[in-house]
Amino acid sequence: MDFYSFVDELAARRPVDELAARLPVDVLRAAVVEVAAEAAASASERLRRSGSAAVPPASNTGGKLTKVGLKGLKTGLDWLSFGGPSARMAEVKTCNVDRWGEPELVERGGCTYQRQWRWKSGAVLFFSDGRDDCLLSCPGGCLGGMDALEQMRLLRQMHGLGFHTTRVDVRVDDWDRVIDLELVHQAAEAGNFTSFRLTEAKQPKKLTADGLEKIGDSRTFGRRGADGSGSFYRIYDKNLESKGEIDCIRWENEFSGDKAREAGRQLTDCDDVEQLQQLCASLVGGHIDFRERGDETHVDRRPRLGWWASFLEQLGRAVLSIERTTPPLQSAVASFARQYKNVLAQARIVCEATGGDFFQYLREFVDVACGEFDARRMDLRDCTLNIAEAFRLPGSGRARVPRMAGRAVG
Repeated sequence: MDFYSFVDELAARRPVDELAARLPVDVLRAAVVEVAAEAAASASERLRRSGSAAVPPASNTGGKLTKVGLKGLKTGLDWLSFGGPSARMAEVKTCNVDRWGEPELVERGGCTYQRQWRWKSGAVLFFSDGRDDCLLSCPGGCLGGMDALEQMRLLRQMHGLGFHTTRVDVRVDDWDRVIDLELVHQAAEAGNFTSFRLTEAKQPKKLTADGLEKIGDSRTFGRRGADGSGSFYRIYDKNLESKGEIDCIRWENEFSGDKAREAGRQLTDCDDVEQLQQLCASLVGGHIDFRERGDETHVDRRPRLGWWASFLEQLGRAVLSIERTTPPLQSAVASFARQYKNVLAQARIVCEATGGDFFQYLREFVDVACGEFDARRMDLRDCTLNIAEAFRLPGSGRARVPRMAGRAVG
Protein backbone atom coordinates (compact mmCIF):
# COMPACT_ATOMS: atom_id res chain seq x y z
CA MET A 1 0.00 0.00 0.00
CA ASP A 2 1.41 3.42 -0.92
CA PHE A 3 1.43 6.39 1.48
CA TYR A 4 -1.54 8.22 0.02
CA SER A 5 -3.77 5.13 0.04
CA PHE A 6 -2.73 4.54 3.64
CA VAL A 7 -3.76 8.06 4.64
CA ASP A 8 -7.08 7.77 2.80
CA GLU A 9 -7.93 4.52 4.55
CA LEU A 10 -6.93 5.88 7.94
CA ALA A 11 -9.06 8.98 7.42
CA ALA A 12 -12.03 6.85 6.38
CA ARG A 13 -11.80 4.73 9.53
CA ARG A 14 -11.32 7.61 12.00
CA PRO A 15 -12.07 11.22 10.97
CA VAL A 16 -8.98 13.40 11.19
CA ASP A 17 -10.71 16.13 13.22
CA GLU A 18 -11.92 13.62 15.82
CA LEU A 19 -8.45 12.09 16.12
CA ALA A 20 -6.85 15.47 16.63
CA ALA A 21 -9.40 16.70 19.14
CA ARG A 22 -10.13 13.68 21.31
CA LEU A 23 -7.58 10.87 21.01
CA PRO A 24 -4.31 10.83 22.92
CA VAL A 25 -1.07 10.13 21.08
CA ASP A 26 -0.82 6.50 22.18
CA VAL A 27 -4.34 5.73 20.85
CA LEU A 28 -3.56 7.40 17.53
CA ARG A 29 -0.35 5.38 17.28
CA ALA A 30 -2.29 2.19 17.95
CA ALA A 31 -4.75 3.05 15.18
CA VAL A 32 -1.91 3.57 12.71
CA VAL A 33 -0.34 0.22 13.65
CA GLU A 34 -3.73 -1.51 13.27
CA VAL A 35 -4.34 -0.18 9.76
CA ALA A 36 -0.78 -1.00 8.68
CA ALA A 37 -1.11 -4.57 9.99
CA GLU A 38 -4.42 -5.07 8.17
CA ALA A 39 -2.93 -3.75 4.91
CA ALA A 40 0.07 -6.09 5.19
CA ALA A 41 -2.17 -9.09 5.98
CA SER A 42 -4.44 -8.26 3.04
CA ALA A 43 -1.51 -8.05 0.62
CA SER A 44 -0.09 -11.33 1.94
CA GLU A 45 -3.44 -13.08 1.52
CA ARG A 46 -3.83 -11.82 -2.06
CA LEU A 47 -0.36 -13.12 -2.91
CA ARG A 48 -1.10 -16.50 -1.30
CA ARG A 49 -4.37 -16.91 -3.22
CA SER A 50 -2.73 -16.02 -6.54
CA GLY A 51 -0.09 -18.73 -6.17
CA SER A 52 2.43 -16.31 -7.62
CA ALA A 53 6.15 -16.87 -7.27
CA ALA A 54 8.25 -14.26 -5.56
CA VAL A 55 8.76 -11.05 -7.52
CA PRO A 56 12.06 -11.26 -9.46
CA PRO A 57 14.83 -8.77 -8.76
CA ALA A 58 14.32 -5.31 -10.25
CA SER A 59 15.73 -4.74 -13.71
CA ASN A 60 18.02 -1.80 -14.33
CA THR A 61 16.25 -0.97 -17.58
CA GLY A 62 12.65 -0.46 -18.52
CA GLY A 63 9.60 0.06 -16.36
CA LYS A 64 9.04 -2.21 -13.36
CA LEU A 65 5.63 -3.56 -14.33
CA THR A 66 4.72 -6.86 -12.69
CA LYS A 67 1.43 -8.72 -13.06
CA VAL A 68 0.48 -11.63 -10.85
CA GLY A 69 -0.86 -13.65 -13.80
CA LEU A 70 2.49 -13.60 -15.63
CA LYS A 71 4.45 -16.02 -13.47
CA GLY A 72 8.18 -15.43 -13.68
CA LEU A 73 7.66 -12.79 -16.39
CA LYS A 74 8.10 -9.04 -16.25
CA THR A 75 6.83 -6.80 -18.98
CA GLY A 76 7.36 -3.13 -19.66
CA LEU A 77 8.68 -0.34 -21.86
CA ASP A 78 12.36 -0.20 -22.72
CA TRP A 79 12.52 2.85 -25.01
CA LEU A 80 10.27 5.75 -25.98
CA SER A 81 10.98 8.47 -28.54
CA PHE A 82 8.63 11.31 -29.40
CA GLY A 83 8.67 13.59 -32.45
CA GLY A 84 6.81 16.88 -32.56
CA PRO A 85 6.86 20.63 -33.24
CA SER A 86 9.91 22.52 -32.01
CA ALA A 87 7.56 25.40 -31.13
CA ARG A 88 6.48 23.30 -28.09
CA MET A 89 10.06 22.55 -27.02
CA ALA A 90 9.94 24.95 -24.05
CA GLU A 91 6.80 23.20 -22.78
CA VAL A 92 8.49 19.81 -23.13
CA LYS A 93 11.38 20.99 -20.95
CA THR A 94 9.03 22.57 -18.40
CA CYS A 95 6.79 19.52 -17.94
CA ASN A 96 9.84 17.28 -17.43
CA VAL A 97 11.65 19.47 -14.87
CA ASP A 98 9.82 17.81 -11.95
CA ARG A 99 10.49 14.42 -13.49
CA TRP A 100 14.18 14.70 -14.40
CA GLY A 101 15.39 18.09 -13.17
CA GLU A 102 16.92 20.87 -15.26
CA PRO A 103 18.49 19.81 -18.58
CA GLU A 104 21.92 20.84 -19.82
CA LEU A 105 22.44 22.36 -23.27
CA VAL A 106 24.99 20.35 -25.23
CA GLU A 107 26.43 21.73 -28.47
CA ARG A 108 26.55 18.33 -30.10
CA GLY A 109 24.16 16.77 -32.57
CA GLY A 110 22.50 13.43 -32.95
CA CYS A 111 19.62 11.72 -34.81
CA THR A 112 20.05 14.20 -37.73
CA TYR A 113 19.74 17.19 -35.36
CA GLN A 114 22.51 19.69 -34.53
CA ARG A 115 22.01 20.38 -30.81
CA GLN A 116 20.50 18.77 -27.73
CA TRP A 117 19.14 19.33 -24.24
CA ARG A 118 20.33 16.47 -22.03
CA TRP A 119 19.00 15.35 -18.67
CA LYS A 120 21.06 13.38 -16.13
CA SER A 121 18.43 10.63 -16.34
CA GLY A 122 19.56 9.89 -19.91
CA ALA A 123 16.65 11.59 -21.68
CA VAL A 124 17.67 13.82 -24.61
CA LEU A 125 15.74 16.50 -26.50
CA PHE A 126 17.30 16.89 -29.98
CA PHE A 127 16.72 20.03 -32.06
CA SER A 128 18.25 22.26 -34.74
CA ASP A 129 18.01 26.02 -35.11
CA GLY A 130 15.60 26.88 -37.91
CA ARG A 131 14.11 23.40 -38.00
CA ASP A 132 10.40 23.10 -37.15
CA ASP A 133 10.55 19.68 -35.48
CA CYS A 134 12.38 18.13 -32.53
CA LEU A 135 12.82 14.71 -30.93
CA LEU A 136 12.62 13.58 -27.29
CA SER A 137 14.44 10.28 -26.71
CA CYS A 138 13.92 8.29 -23.49
CA PRO A 139 16.15 5.15 -23.43
CA GLY A 140 15.78 2.20 -21.09
CA GLY A 141 17.97 3.65 -18.36
CA CYS A 142 15.74 6.73 -18.23
CA LEU A 143 12.50 4.73 -18.15
CA GLY A 144 13.97 2.47 -15.48
CA GLY A 145 13.89 5.38 -13.05
CA MET A 146 10.15 5.86 -13.58
CA ASP A 147 7.33 3.71 -12.28
CA ALA A 148 4.50 2.58 -14.53
CA LEU A 149 2.16 5.42 -13.59
CA GLU A 150 4.83 8.01 -14.38
CA GLN A 151 5.44 6.37 -17.77
CA MET A 152 1.72 6.60 -18.53
CA ARG A 153 1.78 10.25 -17.46
CA LEU A 154 4.72 10.94 -19.79
CA LEU A 155 2.89 9.34 -22.73
CA ARG A 156 -0.23 11.43 -22.11
CA GLN A 157 1.69 14.67 -21.63
CA MET A 158 3.67 14.28 -24.83
CA HIS A 159 0.60 13.38 -26.88
CA GLY A 160 -1.19 16.35 -25.33
CA LEU A 161 1.59 18.62 -26.62
CA GLY A 162 1.06 17.36 -30.17
CA PHE A 163 3.93 14.82 -30.18
CA HIS A 164 3.73 11.25 -31.44
CA THR A 165 5.90 8.21 -30.74
CA THR A 166 8.62 7.53 -33.32
CA ARG A 167 10.12 4.57 -31.47
CA VAL A 168 8.58 2.21 -28.92
CA ASP A 169 10.42 -0.77 -27.41
CA VAL A 170 8.32 -3.28 -25.47
CA ARG A 171 9.83 -6.20 -23.64
CA VAL A 172 9.12 -9.36 -21.67
CA ASP A 173 11.78 -10.68 -19.29
CA ASP A 174 11.63 -14.44 -18.71
CA TRP A 175 13.23 -14.80 -15.27
CA ASP A 176 12.49 -18.51 -15.00
CA ARG A 177 14.02 -19.16 -18.45
CA VAL A 178 10.92 -21.09 -19.47
CA ILE A 179 12.06 -20.95 -23.10
CA ASP A 180 15.59 -22.13 -23.81
CA LEU A 181 17.20 -19.77 -26.33
CA GLU A 182 18.50 -22.79 -28.21
CA LEU A 183 14.90 -23.68 -29.12
CA VAL A 184 14.55 -20.27 -30.77
CA HIS A 185 17.80 -20.77 -32.74
CA GLN A 186 16.66 -24.20 -33.93
CA ALA A 187 13.26 -22.91 -35.03
CA ALA A 188 14.84 -19.99 -36.88
CA GLU A 189 17.38 -22.17 -38.69
CA ALA A 190 14.59 -24.55 -39.75
CA GLY A 191 12.50 -21.66 -41.06
CA ASN A 192 9.73 -22.36 -38.54
CA PHE A 193 8.74 -18.72 -38.05
CA THR A 194 6.47 -16.15 -39.70
CA SER A 195 6.10 -12.35 -39.95
CA PHE A 196 9.76 -11.77 -40.85
CA ARG A 197 12.00 -12.66 -43.78
CA LEU A 198 15.41 -12.07 -42.24
CA THR A 199 16.88 -13.67 -39.14
CA GLU A 200 20.38 -13.64 -37.69
CA ALA A 201 22.12 -15.30 -34.76
CA LYS A 202 24.86 -13.51 -32.82
CA GLN A 203 26.98 -15.51 -30.38
CA PRO A 204 30.23 -13.61 -29.87
CA LYS A 205 33.05 -15.26 -27.91
CA LYS A 206 36.30 -14.13 -26.35
CA LEU A 207 39.49 -16.03 -25.72
CA THR A 208 40.29 -16.62 -22.04
CA ALA A 209 42.78 -18.77 -20.16
CA ASP A 210 40.15 -21.54 -20.09
CA GLY A 211 39.45 -21.28 -23.81
CA LEU A 212 36.63 -19.59 -25.74
CA GLU A 213 33.98 -18.01 -23.53
CA LYS A 214 30.57 -17.00 -24.86
CA ILE A 215 29.90 -13.32 -24.08
CA GLY A 216 26.61 -12.94 -25.93
CA ASP A 217 23.72 -14.97 -27.33
CA SER A 218 20.93 -13.41 -29.36
CA ARG A 219 18.59 -14.01 -32.26
CA THR A 220 17.15 -11.13 -34.29
CA PHE A 221 14.29 -11.04 -36.78
CA GLY A 222 13.73 -8.28 -39.35
CA ARG A 223 15.81 -5.17 -39.90
CA ARG A 224 15.91 -1.61 -38.66
CA GLY A 225 15.65 1.55 -40.75
CA ALA A 226 13.77 2.62 -43.85
CA ASP A 227 14.07 -0.83 -45.43
CA GLY A 228 12.52 -2.55 -42.43
CA SER A 229 8.88 -3.35 -41.70
CA GLY A 230 8.68 -1.10 -38.64
CA SER A 231 9.17 -4.06 -36.30
CA PHE A 232 12.59 -5.34 -35.21
CA TYR A 233 12.46 -8.39 -32.94
CA ARG A 234 15.26 -9.46 -30.64
CA ILE A 235 15.53 -12.39 -28.21
CA TYR A 236 18.72 -12.50 -26.17
CA ASP A 237 20.39 -13.68 -22.97
CA LYS A 238 20.27 -10.61 -20.75
CA ASN A 239 22.55 -12.32 -18.22
CA LEU A 240 25.41 -12.37 -20.73
CA GLU A 241 24.63 -8.89 -22.05
CA SER A 242 24.53 -7.36 -18.54
CA LYS A 243 27.53 -9.39 -17.32
CA GLY A 244 25.56 -11.23 -14.68
CA GLU A 245 23.45 -8.37 -13.35
CA ILE A 246 20.11 -9.41 -14.90
CA ASP A 247 19.64 -13.16 -15.20
CA CYS A 248 16.79 -13.60 -17.67
CA ILE A 249 15.96 -14.16 -21.33
CA ARG A 250 14.64 -10.93 -22.83
CA TRP A 251 12.04 -10.85 -25.61
CA GLU A 252 12.01 -7.39 -27.14
CA ASN A 253 10.14 -5.78 -30.01
CA GLU A 254 11.29 -2.42 -31.36
CA PHE A 255 8.63 -0.48 -33.26
CA SER A 256 9.39 2.43 -35.59
CA GLY A 257 7.54 4.51 -38.16
CA ASP A 258 3.78 3.98 -38.42
CA LYS A 259 3.86 1.01 -36.05
CA ALA A 260 5.57 3.09 -33.36
CA ARG A 261 2.91 5.79 -33.76
CA GLU A 262 0.10 3.24 -33.40
CA ALA A 263 1.78 1.46 -30.48
CA GLY A 264 2.19 4.78 -28.68
CA ARG A 265 -1.46 5.65 -29.26
CA GLN A 266 -2.63 2.33 -27.80
CA LEU A 267 -0.29 2.63 -24.80
CA THR A 268 -1.54 6.15 -24.13
CA ASP A 269 -5.14 4.92 -24.15
CA CYS A 270 -4.48 2.35 -21.39
CA ASP A 271 -6.61 3.01 -18.31
CA ASP A 272 -4.33 1.49 -15.68
CA VAL A 273 -0.99 -0.21 -15.07
CA GLU A 274 -2.36 -3.73 -15.51
CA GLN A 275 -3.77 -2.88 -18.94
CA LEU A 276 -0.49 -1.24 -19.97
CA GLN A 277 1.49 -4.28 -18.88
CA GLN A 278 -0.79 -6.74 -20.64
CA LEU A 279 -0.61 -4.68 -23.84
CA CYS A 280 3.20 -4.75 -23.71
CA ALA A 281 3.16 -8.54 -23.30
CA SER A 282 0.66 -8.96 -26.14
CA LEU A 283 2.70 -6.76 -28.48
CA VAL A 284 5.71 -8.99 -27.82
CA GLY A 285 3.66 -12.11 -28.45
CA GLY A 286 1.70 -10.79 -31.40
CA HIS A 287 4.39 -9.80 -33.89
CA ILE A 288 6.11 -13.12 -34.42
CA ASP A 289 4.84 -16.67 -34.67
CA PHE A 290 6.74 -19.95 -34.51
CA ARG A 291 4.97 -22.56 -36.64
CA GLU A 292 6.03 -25.71 -38.44
CA ARG A 293 7.00 -24.86 -41.97
CA GLY A 294 5.68 -28.01 -43.70
CA ASP A 295 3.92 -27.98 -47.06
CA GLU A 296 0.85 -26.02 -45.94
CA THR A 297 0.74 -22.66 -47.74
CA HIS A 298 -1.89 -21.18 -45.42
CA VAL A 299 0.05 -19.90 -42.40
CA ASP A 300 -2.84 -20.17 -39.92
CA ARG A 301 -3.20 -23.87 -40.68
CA ARG A 302 0.37 -24.68 -39.76
CA PRO A 303 0.66 -26.06 -36.21
CA ARG A 304 2.44 -23.87 -33.67
CA LEU A 305 5.56 -25.23 -32.04
CA GLY A 306 4.66 -26.63 -28.63
CA TRP A 307 6.96 -24.43 -26.53
CA TRP A 308 5.71 -21.30 -28.30
CA ALA A 309 2.04 -22.21 -27.88
CA SER A 310 2.61 -22.60 -24.12
CA PHE A 311 4.44 -19.28 -23.94
CA LEU A 312 1.64 -17.51 -25.82
CA GLU A 313 -0.90 -18.65 -23.23
CA GLN A 314 0.79 -16.23 -20.83
CA LEU A 315 1.71 -13.45 -23.26
CA GLY A 316 -1.38 -13.19 -25.45
CA ARG A 317 -1.27 -11.72 -28.95
CA ALA A 318 -1.89 -8.17 -30.14
CA VAL A 319 -1.03 -7.17 -33.71
CA LEU A 320 -0.74 -3.54 -34.77
CA SER A 321 -2.94 -2.91 -37.80
CA ILE A 322 -1.64 0.01 -39.84
CA GLU A 323 -3.90 1.63 -42.41
CA ARG A 324 -1.86 2.42 -45.50
CA THR A 325 -2.63 5.95 -46.66
CA THR A 326 0.19 6.26 -49.22
CA PRO A 327 -0.66 4.79 -52.66
CA PRO A 328 1.73 2.01 -53.77
CA LEU A 329 3.12 4.08 -56.68
CA GLN A 330 3.93 7.06 -54.46
CA SER A 331 5.49 4.74 -51.91
CA ALA A 332 7.68 3.16 -54.61
CA VAL A 333 8.79 6.59 -55.88
CA ALA A 334 9.62 7.72 -52.35
CA SER A 335 11.63 4.55 -51.75
CA PHE A 336 13.52 5.03 -55.03
CA ALA A 337 14.31 8.64 -54.13
CA ARG A 338 15.68 7.62 -50.72
CA GLN A 339 17.98 4.99 -52.20
CA TYR A 340 19.28 6.66 -55.36
CA LYS A 341 19.02 10.44 -54.98
CA ASN A 342 22.71 10.85 -54.06
CA VAL A 343 23.87 8.64 -56.92
CA LEU A 344 21.70 10.53 -59.42
CA ALA A 345 22.96 13.88 -58.12
CA GLN A 346 26.57 12.79 -58.63
CA ALA A 347 25.80 11.44 -62.09
CA ARG A 348 24.23 14.76 -63.08
CA ILE A 349 27.30 16.70 -61.89
CA VAL A 350 29.64 14.45 -63.88
CA CYS A 351 27.42 14.48 -66.97
CA GLU A 352 27.04 18.27 -67.05
CA ALA A 353 30.74 18.80 -66.32
CA THR A 354 31.55 16.85 -69.48
CA GLY A 355 29.04 18.82 -71.58
CA GLY A 356 26.37 16.14 -71.69
CA ASP A 357 22.61 16.44 -71.25
CA PHE A 358 21.88 14.53 -68.05
CA PHE A 359 18.13 14.21 -68.56
CA GLN A 360 18.52 13.03 -72.15
CA TYR A 361 21.02 10.44 -70.96
CA LEU A 362 18.61 9.38 -68.22
CA ARG A 363 15.72 8.96 -70.67
CA GLU A 364 17.87 6.84 -73.01
CA PHE A 365 19.10 4.74 -70.09
CA VAL A 366 15.55 4.09 -68.87
CA ASP A 367 14.34 3.25 -72.40
CA VAL A 368 17.08 0.62 -72.76
CA ALA A 369 16.30 -0.80 -69.32
CA CYS A 370 12.59 -1.02 -70.15
CA GLY A 371 13.36 -2.85 -73.37
CA GLU A 372 15.51 -5.38 -71.52
CA PHE A 373 12.79 -5.83 -68.90
CA ASP A 374 10.13 -6.43 -71.56
CA ALA A 375 12.38 -9.03 -73.23
CA ARG A 376 12.90 -10.87 -69.93
CA ARG A 377 9.17 -10.75 -69.24
CA MET A 378 8.40 -12.28 -72.66
CA ASP A 379 11.00 -15.01 -72.06
CA LEU A 380 9.39 -15.80 -68.71
CA ARG A 381 5.92 -15.91 -70.26
CA ASP A 382 7.13 -18.31 -72.97
CA CYS A 383 8.75 -20.48 -70.30
CA THR A 384 5.49 -20.58 -68.33
CA LEU A 385 3.54 -21.59 -71.44
CA ASN A 386 6.05 -24.38 -72.17
CA ILE A 387 5.67 -25.71 -68.64
CA ALA A 388 1.88 -25.61 -68.95
CA GLU A 389 2.10 -27.52 -72.23
CA ALA A 390 4.27 -30.18 -70.60
CA PHE A 391 1.70 -30.72 -67.86
CA ARG A 392 -1.34 -30.77 -70.17
CA LEU A 393 -3.67 -33.57 -69.13
CA PRO A 394 -4.03 -36.38 -71.72
CA GLY A 395 -7.28 -36.21 -73.66
CA SER A 396 -8.27 -32.81 -72.34
CA GLY A 397 -7.88 -29.27 -73.49
CA ARG A 398 -6.80 -27.86 -70.13
CA ALA A 399 -3.44 -27.85 -68.52
CA ARG A 400 -2.57 -28.89 -64.99
CA VAL A 401 -0.08 -26.19 -64.06
CA PRO A 402 1.92 -26.90 -60.89
CA ARG A 403 1.91 -24.27 -58.13
CA MET A 404 4.92 -22.00 -58.42
CA ALA A 405 6.37 -19.53 -55.97
CA GLY A 406 5.81 -15.88 -56.84
CA ARG A 407 3.22 -14.21 -58.96
CA ALA A 408 2.11 -15.35 -62.38
CA VAL A 409 3.40 -13.23 -65.23
CA GLY A 410 1.33 -12.78 -68.35
